[in-house]
This record gives sequence, C-alpha cells and structure tokens, in this order.
Amino acid sequence: MQEILLVYNEIQSSDRNTEVIVATETEIWEEARKVRKLQLVMDLVTSTLQQADMPVEDASELVASTRRLALSLFPDKGHTFDLIYRPRLQRILSEKYKII
Repeated sequence: MQEILLVYNEIQSSDRNTEVIVATETEIWEEARKVRKLQLVMDLVTSTLQQADMPVEDASELVASTRRLALSLFPDKGHTFDLIYRPRLQRILSEKYKII
C-alpha cells in the first residue's frame, strides 16, 4: 500500500492535470486472486487437452468454457484472452487433432 501512495504522490507533484486512479489493497489482492485462478485453469486446460483422449467437439467446448470463465473474471477482456491464450489453445488442438 505504501508503494502505491509513493507513486501517487510522485505523479501528483509532477503533473497536476493527471488523474490517477489508485486501487485499494483489497482490490489489488482480488485482482491477483483472479489472475492466479485463470492461470491455474489455463494450466489444467492445456494439460487436459494435451493428455486426455477426448473428441474434438469436447475439446472445443472446453476451450469455449475456459474463455467464458476468463470473461466472467475479467469482463470486457475477451480481446486480451484472444491475444494471449487462444493461439496456445489453437496450437494444442491443431497438433492433437491435425486441424489446419
């Protein structure tokens, strides 16, 4: 919390016209919890896709469910999911199911 206030004070003294939104410690912890949850789910999903013997339809549904979970944790961040995670998941599906 002290670091956030130091950054806030630094910005405030350097530019009076800059609006700074400072997150509370609780908000920071909550965001970190969500990130850890998504990382854990992605690890589990990628492992499952690589190791489990499942039909391509089930694998595709698992990917879609993972995206829905990510959007429930981080609304309006679908584009970010598509940039970061979708290529990894598509690569796994392509390699496993020989999808081009």
